[in-house]
Amino acid sequence: MRRLAWLLTSTALTFAAPRISAQPKPEAAAPDQPKEDEEDKPEPEAKPPEESSSAAETKPKPAPEAKKDDAGSLPEGDDETPPELPLPPPRSDEQEPRPVFHANEPDKPRRLVLVGPDLGLTLRNADGSGASYSPGLSWGAHVRAELLPFLGFRAWFTQTQHSVDVSGADLGLPGHDVDQDPLTIAIIGARLEPTWTVTPRLRLWLGLGVGWNRVNAPIATITPEVVVAKRKGVFLEWSAALGGSYEVVKDWLAVSLMLSGGFTSNQSGNVFDSVQGIDQTGSKVTVGGYPEIESTASALLGVDVIL
Repeated sequence: MRRLAWLLTSTALTFAAPRISAQPKPEAAAPDQPKEDEEDKPEPEAKPPEESSSAAETKPKPAPEAKKDDAGSLPEGDDETPPELPLPPPRSDEQEPRPVFHANEPDKPRRLVLVGPDLGLTLRNADGSGASYSPGLSWGAHVRAELLPFLGFRAWFTQTQHSVDVSGADLGLPGHDVDQDPLTIAIIGARLEPTWTVTPRLRLWLGLGVGWNRVNAPIATITPEVVVAKRKGVFLEWSAALGGSYEVVKDWLAVSLMLSGGFTSNQSGNVFDSVQGIDQTGSKVTVGGYPEIESTASALLGVDVIL
């Protein structure tokens, strides 16, 4: 009986052992963590709110940092960043393409100096009847400067040869024939010319001036022979002029036309006075002077080189 009871007990324990071993063992409780670890743990940083796109665009740009000296510190007195200085205006020669200013406005008159030759015709009327002077070909040169946009100054030189129609009776030698080579008259003058600039290329002017004239008369051939010396004279010529010029090549070359007229004064010299001559017999005779010049008129065409 005891064996049977022991056998049953052993069998029962054999079937119960696997069930007992399959059950999980309870884990040992972890010791309590000290509160200091929880206090030392850093708190998460708060993220700043994201800025909207409009706020980012309107956000002012930071001011540029002030320059530092060699030691790396700001210079004395520069506690704040200095404001930016405005840039100077750009120069026209630094821009490509270059700007055009006042494109719709006409060009303003320029002050010019003009130098060039003159060619034309001059008339000189004799005072009284008898001898006369024929029109003569004139040539010369001039310089013209614009002192102001509305005022010019001209200096000129002109030389003219005039044939003389004279008889022996006109010189106080009746019965004699007189052959006189052309008289040469040279003038040096100056004139002020108020100017009207019609266009940048076209100018018109009026002028008042005075010129000093010198007359040279070659030795006349008188038949029957009367020997006379070479004769000379001088006089002043007061004149008024009307003229104009046009630039055929802008800022380089111009052509001009001038009409002038005037009267004379202060005539002197043996060309206008009586002189002594020697006839065939060796006797002295009186030879009369040429008539004085009463008035003048001329028309000159000029070519101007613009300086």
